[in-house]
Amino acid sequence: MKNINHKIFFGITALLLGFMTTQVSAEVRPYKFKCQLHGTIPDLEDKPLKPAQVKVEIRTIGVNIYLTIQGPQPYDMFISTLVTDKFTGKNITSSSAMGIKSTDNETKYEREVKIARESLVLSGSTDILYRKQKVKAVFEGDCLRDS
Repeated sequence: MKNINHKIFFGITALLLGFMTTQVSAEVRPYKFKCQLHGTIPDLEDKPLKPAQVKVEIRTIGVNIYLTIQGPQPYDMFISTLVTDKFTGKNITSSSAMGIKSTDNETKYEREVKIARESLVLSGSTDILYRKQKVKAVFEGDCLRDS
């Protein structure tokens, strides 16, 4: 009887560990895109921003979304739905787009990024410092899934 209990215990433990490992790897696996972005600064009579190809990576861990855009300024950013002492993040996902909005608690600078589910169009905005003035840069572009 004692051997059967040990076998059941180890079998259940192995099954649970396998399930937990599968869940963690499924949640942490990033989604990668390449996007061609272009933008403007509306407050400066739609001053154009230099277009750029960027790499985008999205990760979800638990209920939080983490998005990294690697590219030149002002497109380069890390944004998440986490709420910390430094940042207040918010999930603004809808049925048509995945989205994140984040505010720097010290400077009150805001960032927002949305990716349309069907068309994979990335759009967003970020507050930047331009000639010692806080302005909002807005950007948009088509993305392709990185294989």
